[in-house]
Amino acid sequence: MLTGNGGTAIGRRSIPLLAGWFTVAIGIVVLSGWFLQIPSLVKPSWSVKGMAFNTAVSFVFAGTACILTVLGPGIARRWVAALAALLPLATILASVFGYDASIASGLHLPNLAQASMAPFTALGLAAAATVFLLCDKGGQRGLIAEATLSGVAVTPLVLGMIPVASAGLGVFDLTPWGPHFAAMSMMTACGLIALGGACLNIVLARAGRAGDG
Repeated sequence: MLTGNGGTAIGRRSIPLLAGWFTVAIGIVVLSGWFLQIPSLVKPSWSVKGMAFNTAVSFVFAGTACILTVLGPGIARRWVAALAALLPLATILASVFGYDASIASGLHLPNLAQASMAPFTALGLAAAATVFLLCDKGGQRGLIAEATLSGVAVTPLVLGMIPVASAGLGVFDLTPWGPHFAAMSMMTACGLIALGGACLNIVLARAGRAGDG
C-alpha cells in the first residue's frame, strides 16, 4: 500500500483522469443521441435543457486532452488541447459576429436541442483547453503567469457550479446573465464542474512539484 507522497501523487493523477473519462463519456453518449436521434440521450429526464451538439464534440476533445495532460507532456496532448479550444473559440466569435457555428446544422441533423453551444459553456471549455495546452510538467513561470493560469483553471468550475446552484435555488433572474445560465444543460454543467476540478488539480499539482524542486 502506498502512503505519504506516493499516495498523494496517485490521488493527484486519479482525480483528473476520472474527470477526463467522465467528460469523454458524456460527450460520446450525447453524440450517440444526436446521430441515432434518441432524445433521452441528449436531454435526460433530470435535465431541463438538452446538450448542444457542438458542446458534446468539445467535451470529447477536452476530456481527451485532460487525460493526456495527466499522462504526460507530448505533441498529441498539445494538438488535442488545441482542437478542444477551437470549437469554443469559434462559438464565441460566432456570438459576436452573428454567424452559425453549428456542426449539427452542417450535417443536417434534426434539432434535438440547441445545436450550437452557449457562450458561457464556450468560455468554460476554452478555459479548460487553455490549461491543458499550457500546463505542461516542465518549466516554471512567473508568479503573475501562475496566478493567471490558476484563475483560468477555476473558470470552468465556477461556470458549471452557477447553473447548478441557481437551478436549486431558483435565482436565474438575479443577474442579466441569468437566461444564459438557465439555457445550460445540467449535463453540460456537470461536465464543466468535472473539467474545472481537473484543471485546478493539475495546476495545484504542478505548483506543488515546483515548490518541491
